[in-house]
Amino acid sequence: MKLLSEKSLQRIILKNYKFKNMVPTTDFNIEKILKLYELQENPFDNLSILKLNKSRSVYQPTLKDRLIISNMSINLKRYFKLNSSIRNDNIKSLKNIFSFEKNLTLIKLDIKSFYDNIPHESLMLQIAKNRILNKEDLKLLKNYLKSNPHITSGVHQGTEISNILADIYMKSLDELIISLHPSTIFAKRYVDDIFIVFNKTLNGNEVASILKCLTQHIELKGLEFNTSKTEILSISIDTKKNHNYLDITTNETTFKKCRNINYSIYTYSIDKNNNLHKHYKKNATITYLGYRFSWKIIDDNVSFKIDISPKKLNKYRTRLYKMFLIFEKSIKKNNSQIHYNILRERISLFCSTYVLISNSSSKDSLVIGLSENYKYIHPYNEQIKSLVKLLKDKIFYIYKQKIINDDQLYELMGIVIKYKSYVDLYNLDINDFLVLVQSVYTTKISLSKFTNNYHKKKHLTYLYMNAIKIS
Repeated sequence: MKLLSEKSLQRIILKNYKFKNMVPTTDFNIEKILKLYELQENPFDNLSILKLNKSRSVYQPTLKDRLIISNMSINLKRYFKLNSSIRNDNIKSLKNIFSFEKNLTLIKLDIKSFYDNIPHESLMLQIAKNRILNKEDLKLLKNYLKSNPHITSGVHQGTEISNILADIYMKSLDELIISLHPSTIFAKRYVDDIFIVFNKTLNGNEVASILKCLTQHIELKGLEFNTSKTEILSISIDTKKNHNYLDITTNETTFKKCRNINYSIYTYSIDKNNNLHKHYKKNATITYLGYRFSWKIIDDNVSFKIDISPKKLNKYRTRLYKMFLIFEKSIKKNNSQIHYNILRERISLFCSTYVLISNSSSKDSLVIGLSENYKYIHPYNEQIKSLVKLLKDKIFYIYKQKIINDDQLYELMGIVIKYKSYVDLYNLDINDFLVLVQSVYTTKISLSKFTNNYHKKKHLTYLYMNAIKIS
């Protein structure tokens, strides 16, 4: 591993300032950090631990430690030629597969306490046997892992090198899942979630053989699967004549039934003795990376649908309630503009595509928000509409309680309507509709010349659609 040059150090500093909003400290000295790195002293003695919940902790390195970790990460990723799994790419591939493949078997596995159980000794042996790093570099990496001498397993969550070390350790498993079966069309590990898709309905013996092979491999690595989270699903459509079409409105792919078609959906459960049991279903779901994939047999067709997983949907709802609860409590204690500014940013973060970093290179841009997190779900999806309705209801509630004023209401509603399909125009109360349309105009709108709500709404709809350029 090369010594940090001043140029590369400045680049890493710039990156960390952008992402972490860091402020230079009094002990920040480039020469001192370079000397520390050169002498190979242990820079990881002061990794502070933040307890998120009973089962998860993250490490918070100092600025100096972060710089060294960044450099280690860049080199390790380059030396080991790692290509980490990307969530949106995985979902895009699965959506395409599930929309058009007729016969499928899906296996989803979860590695139990993944980050916490990676053995230090086995990880260091795997890195050392590649003969890529010299003794000094290996010592530095060992110091990082042994920053807490009482812990002999686990990589530190909260540092960018954690994912890279985990990917290095699991590289053999990533290669194995691709070559498990000739009918494999998708095989990815995303952190601790393994998802494999076969374009064939495998029988019980084939499924059992695959599970046995994966279990043996994972146990050799000192890890284990969380069998309570294992999901196995098969879809079989036996036909020579069928027609597939995509319904744009519901975002469902339907296989229309013709003559002599046999539809079957079934799942497997695993008992305490690891025996498989087959269950026939009329509908089945499987969740992955915050999405829910659903198949259903109704009368003469089988449909596939993609939406938000119930667990994630509940998290979004909880986040919305907490967002406004914190705002109301803060305003009561101290009626300061800063609390409103925080709420405004949180709403932007929640409902729109929020660009944290925007450079000329798209690779350096970090984009987040509901529409980005669930870009493969149709914007007219009922779940998204329900979340946005809840958001609008909470905004109108704090307005009616006189916690925010007219201008603030217009501003917040203006943020919500940036995502055009969030707005259900004709189900809005006329007064709410006026506020909504007012949010995109700089001058007040008068409806005094209209005699009834129908004509008022017609005029407001015209103004609104013109303002946000909906054809």
